[in-house]
Amino acid sequence: MSASAESTALTATLGEHVAVEYSGVGQASGTSQAPRIVWESGVATFSVTPGEGIDLRVRTPEGEVRVLGTIFDVERSALGTQVRVKRGRVGVTCEDGSAVEITQGQSHTCLPTTAAGQLGRARALQSASASADELLQATAAGLAAADLSADTRAELHAVRLDVFTSSASWPQALEEARAYLNTKQEARRPWALQRAAQLSALVEGCGAAQVYLAELEAAGAAESVAELRARCPSP
Repeated sequence: MSASAESTALTATLGEHVAVEYSGVGQASGTSQAPRIVWESGVATFSVTPGEGIDLRVRTPEGEVRVLGTIFDVERSALGTQVRVKRGRVGVTCEDGSAVEITQGQSHTCLPTTAAGQLGRARALQSASASADELLQATAAGLAAADLSADTRAELHAVRLDVFTSSASWPQALEEARAYLNTKQEARRPWALQRAAQLSALVEGCGAAQVYLAELEAAGAAESVAELRARCPSP
């Protein structure tokens, strides 16, 4: 079962007692009494006839939803997997081990558990102008994930650098700029060097900025820090 997330919602039946309206991508398997859905992205609304013993389960990378006779939505995005109950009751088990039962009018969100998933969540939160606390929580979870890679670590520090810069928390911003540079990733190194030079000059003085200015100049990016170099000449 798949449809473009931008297309008009499609409908399908998964046996006599299960109907689904969906706009997104997923796969269906199992039997009419025990349908199994792997939902990858988008929104799917399931309608299950109560009292028929249907064992419907919907799986996403963030968790699993068990139907207990209901109508409910499953929406998967960069923010995680959100389950909303329109009628009846469902059980939700998240990948982090938490489990809840929710009823009509309630919702529950399973958050990403991988470093890359938390990075995607942080970027989606940034786009939605979320609070600094939400962004810092998402990036902290990503940095603590067991599958953290060097490039994901670098991008998580880049998000944190933006957060602390936006709140004028200069020492913390400098710490994140240095953390990015310590990952040795090249994707945005000139950007991080420029931020580190500006922040170190602001927080610790011109002497601390010299190493970053020198690297930028050696890489042919002197123009990007010309104004700062004028204020902080080479010793």
